Amino acid sequence: SKNELLDVVWPGLVVEENNLKVQVSCLRKALGPAAIATIPGRGYQCTLPEAFIARACPPANRTALTDASAPPAPVRDALRGNLPPAPLMFGRAADLAEVAGLMRSCPVVSIVGAGGIGKTRLALALAAADQCDASDGRWWVELGVVNDGAQIPAAIAGALGLPLPANRPAQDALALGLALAQQRLLLVLDNCEHLADAMAPLVALLRAQAPGVRLLITSQESLKCVDEQVYRLGPLELPVTPDVD
Repeated sequence: SKNELLDVVWPGLVVEENNLKVQVSCLRKALGPAAIATIPGRGYQCTLPEAFIARACPPANRTALTDASAPPAPVRDALRGNLPPAPLMFGRAADLAEVAGLMRSCPVVSIVGAGGIGKTRLALALAAADQCDASDGRWWVELGVVNDGAQIPAAIAGALGLPLPANRPAQDALALGLALAQQRLLLVLDNCEHLADAMAPLVALLRAQAPGVRLLITSQESLKCVDEQVYRLGPLELPVTPDVD
């Protein structure tokens, strides 16, 4: 159920309910939209075949994960991030190289382009390749399911497993900046175009309070935020070869 998941994932913390929806969306993106079903009035159900789960999580790991007596290990220390599996990339070698160069020299990089052109796949491949100093991890934040700009800090904090003050959304951005002040990490903020008005001031706050945090953003349009370097992603080109009819 929703309450059980909140208690297990964020034990002892008060977090926004939207955090759970964001994480379920990330899991569906990584495992496929049919991997987790929503049961109205009850919660979520894993619908993956049992054989798939057995391969992905051996019995020893399953025992550790379900041992209620064992204290939960900090997610950031165990995984150094929450990136979904990196996709295979075809025909994007030049884009990968150019954006990687921007990431090494610029703290805020936005991959901008039309919907469905491949921004998310490119960002995930770049984040997995560890193109910048991120000793505190590389963290994926899916913002396509966030409709209210005031919920962006909570979505980011939820992805990182950070507590925020309960019922004080007006203070969430400031609290997030303070929590990340000493961190050196990469935040990948995916699907931000509908939140542009709220993203710009949040990026400015993070740049001022948490200079070690680097941002890789995907959006259909530039967010026009501080320190932003924009890379406009074009469509894949057809190979130039006489062998293609």
